[in-house]
Amino acid sequence: HPLITTENAEVRLDSSLGVRVRLQPPMLREGTPYEVVWRRGVIESKIVISPEVARFVGLFMGDGSASSYNRASVTEVSICCDAKDTDVIEECGRLFKDLFGTEASRQAYNGWVTVRSGAKHAMHTIEALGLLREDIVRTARRVHVPEFIWRSPKHVVREFLVGLFEADGFNAYQTNRVALFSKYPEF
Repeated sequence: HPLITTENAEVRLDSSLGVRVRLQPPMLREGTPYEVVWRRGVIESKIVISPEVARFVGLFMGDGSASSYNRASVTEVSICCDAKDTDVIEECGRLFKDLFGTEASRQAYNGWVTVRSGAKHAMHTIEALGLLREDIVRTARRVHVPEFIWRSPKHVVREFLVGLFEADGFNAYQTNRVALFSKYPEF
């Protein structure tokens, strides 16, 4: 993939050390929301990447997990929250209800609350959205900014960032410092 220098010349990535290049912001979609379509057997499903879906994905990328066992007869999608963040716990419960039509359970442990759903529809959706790793374990999160977020309108991207920063962001109290923490290089 070539880069463009400040003099409008192409330079290969492996030859770009010490070369000044132009950085281009991503081109966000205008108007209509992006849709992800997938097939499972003969059934075609789709999900519109709405602000609510984007917020859920941001929370899931930051503090989510998924597991499947007993040959996938039992599934679980969850988001772990600080017990003090009651508004976030309620928001996660609302998102599970609105997006997947399921009442999420809440389990408190050592200052944390896990909001979880065993609805297979939730697991199938996060699989179809490419939010799970496919290398060693299929049920581990693949922490990244999904392509459907890059292809979404600005107001949808904003909600992804709201969820993500709620999970892994930091806003300094007395300075103009905002930071995002992640141990995942791809992210």
